[in-house]
Amino acid sequence: MKYLLHSCNATFNATTKRWIFTLDQHIMVPKVMTVDRAHFTCTTATSPFPDVVYMRSDAIARMMQRKHTVQLQSGNHIDDTNILAVMTETHARGRYAVGKEFREAFKLDPMKSRREIDLYFTDGCGTILEGEYSAGSGGTGTTTTSATDGDIELINDLLMWIDYDSARTLDSNFAGIAGNVGDNFKYIYPRVPSDGNLVFIVQNAAGNDEMELALLGAGPGMRQETPTPSGWYMMDSVTNGNPILAATWQLHHTFMMPATLSPSTGSLFDVGELILGYEPSGQWFYYNSSNQKTILNTTWIPLRSYLLSVSKEPTGAQGAHELHFRFEDLLLGTVVDEVVSEGPPANGQVFTWILGHAGYWFSHVAGPYLMANGLDTGERDDMRSWLKEKYDTNASTTTTTTTVTSEDATFFTQLTIR
Repeated sequence: MKYLLHSCNATFNATTKRWIFTLDQHIMVPKVMTVDRAHFTCTTATSPFPDVVYMRSDAIARMMQRKHTVQLQSGNHIDDTNILAVMTETHARGRYAVGKEFREAFKLDPMKSRREIDLYFTDGCGTILEGEYSAGSGGTGTTTTSATDGDIELINDLLMWIDYDSARTLDSNFAGIAGNVGDNFKYIYPRVPSDGNLVFIVQNAAGNDEMELALLGAGPGMRQETPTPSGWYMMDSVTNGNPILAATWQLHHTFMMPATLSPSTGSLFDVGELILGYEPSGQWFYYNSSNQKTILNTTWIPLRSYLLSVSKEPTGAQGAHELHFRFEDLLLGTVVDEVVSEGPPANGQVFTWILGHAGYWFSHVAGPYLMANGLDTGERDDMRSWLKEKYDTNASTTTTTTTVTSEDATFFTQLTIR
């Protein structure tokens, strides 16, 4: 008769760390027992995993007619043991099984048959292994955090960090604004450690040279002066020492689109190798490597807020550089990706950086800007997370996700008793 013993059919005693099988009657006249199979999986809390596991049973050991296994040790090595099987690690850490060649027969005393069978497991030194996950029952938990200012400060080659802090958003007299929605300002200074030479000043067609602090989600942004702006607006960098783009880079920016589909043509920014704008038709455009205006397939929705991520990557044929656009709808959480050929080549030039663009309206609300050289994915996730947190202070976006699967120990053994 084959006896199948699985941990799910046993009662675990947390004090003795033993699994107990209580039978409704004695095993009838047991004479010989073989261990056909034995498998054991440690709890996920076990550390370190042992290199070998012993399967033991006091009840079955008492049924045996003679000594069968001893452990060599400095004292009492001739004493009998209750070890039934020796299991070694298999294909995965924490999982153990007896080898295929293992099939030992144990002679039993029929007069010592028992109704209660115990099983437990130890390492090679005799330490009993836990059967239950020590921190609680099984399950999966995820820890999510938002990137902090400190995370952004650690970015290796940070080119631009615009956050609209009142200490860096100044009026025409170079005084910090109060930081209220509707405050007018003329200058924006970058936040260090981004490039401190990148200073922006308002310019527009009407000579009304101020922008206005706005609300984007729950955080700060800017818009062209209300209530009746006229002509194009932009924030133009006024220094000659603007940042130099590396062969690869990434830019991240939040914004809200105009209230209708038919404003004048507008622009988000011009960073030399990328000019990105929006059409009254609801489409996006950029300037390609031949400096020609090119329409994207992606469209925008009025009054919808987006998180834009764009990167320059060597993903084209024979390593040619391409622009990777990612538009995340901050209302629905949906994402649209588009890959196009690279923009105007740098050719070693130092471009004038612009928030907006000459000749284009600033009909949208622009949130913070982050830009860095390189394609580090950890830095990318931190920049997106930081922008989302500024947009929604209750956001719980993920920079690093730690998933802990909590599992109890399990075992299976097959015994044949004649």
